[in-house]
Amino acid sequence: MKTLDRYLSSTVIKAILVTLLVLTLLIMILGFVDEAEDVGKGDYSLLNAFVVALLSIPRAIYQAFPVS
Repeated sequence: MKTLDRYLSSTVIKAILVTLLVLTLLIMILGFVDEAEDVGKGDYSLLNAFVVALLSIPRAIYQAFPVS
């Protein structure tokens, strides 16, 4: 029974992590596309939009964790 419990718990944890990764990447990509609309206004460059998308990863993980 111990082996079965270990297998089930590892499978569930792996599924949660994969789902969390996919949802986080999706939220980050959509955020990057949203920020890319402002590229070219003032000194805002594509690199700045990418940095903003990267810095929003913790928020994306926080939002996606209950769903995953």
